[in-house]
Amino acid sequence: MNPLYIAASYHPAYGFGGGSWLAHTVVGSILRGLIYRSIWSLTRGMSTGEIITLTVVGIAAVSCVCRRIR
Repeated sequence: MNPLYIAASYHPAYGFGGGSWLAHTVVGSILRGLIYRSIWSLTRGMSTGEIITLTVVGIAAVSCVCRRIR
């Protein structure tokens, strides 16, 4: 099974495989850190207008994908 799927499906109230809320917190912190770091490095050196345009295009793309899945 995909490790990211396992990490995303973990619920702190129920756990899985003997997991705990601490493991959930650590995994969540690491994933958030990786996401924020990648966003920071991708947008470094871009103007505010370019970042806003990129954000709007990204949200529109995710919205289109979600509509197709339904």
